Amino acid sequence: MLDRFYAPTSLDQPSIELPEEEAHHLARVLRKRVGDQVCVFDGVGGAAVAQVELLGRNRARLAILFREPAAPTTGPVIVLATAVPKGDRARWLVEKATELGVDQWIPLLTERTVVDPGARRLEQLRQTVIAACKQSRRNRLLEISACRSWSGFLADIGGTAGLVVADPSGTPVGEAISRHVDGAFGRVAAAVGPEGGFTAGELDSARAAGAAVVALGPQVLRTETAGIVVATLLTCATRGR
Repeated sequence: MLDRFYAPTSLDQPSIELPEEEAHHLARVLRKRVGDQVCVFDGVGGAAVAQVELLGRNRARLAILFREPAAPTTGPVIVLATAVPKGDRARWLVEKATELGVDQWIPLLTERTVVDPGARRLEQLRQTVIAACKQSRRNRLLEISACRSWSGFLADIGGTAGLVVADPSGTPVGEAISRHVDGAFGRVAAAVGPEGGFTAGELDSARAAGAAVVALGPQVLRTETAGIVVATLLTCATRGR
């Protein structure tokens, strides 16, 4: 199995240059040599088998040998919106969401939000996405959006997606999720609040926007755990048929 590298460029050309960080990883960490074959993906669904043709200081040029067949897209776009967990748990959430095939992660700013990540932290999480795509052999990057207020998120999503909101006050998830996301929606979305959950007013706003409020079980789950649980359920309900 070939080692994988990310190159945000068109693969429909004779050769490509890897980004500096990827070139460093190829040459200094994996110690590839001229003539070695690797896999390169563009982050938007394309991939190709390539051969190392030039190595320099933090530079690697690859000759494209042939394009890999693009995997067909199945099911709706899956959006996961969560409050941002503390510390390294945000990285774990983004990594696992990428592996599951979630298409977009939206960090939420709610009434009980504690963590407001800055641009630098979001960029670090985008690097986590790239690493997770390499490991899981996914060719399309998970999109990390800018932080969104709860009202702004509902205005964007409400009425345009099947939306489920995780909260202990909701109906059991097994009875609600498949029914709510079934149909002609082009995208489905799930939202998870911060420690302490959504406020009653936020839940009322979600219901008014057409969301189904669902309970994920009797235990109290951390934000990142609840996010992965509901993302898994959405994936199974929409792509596991």
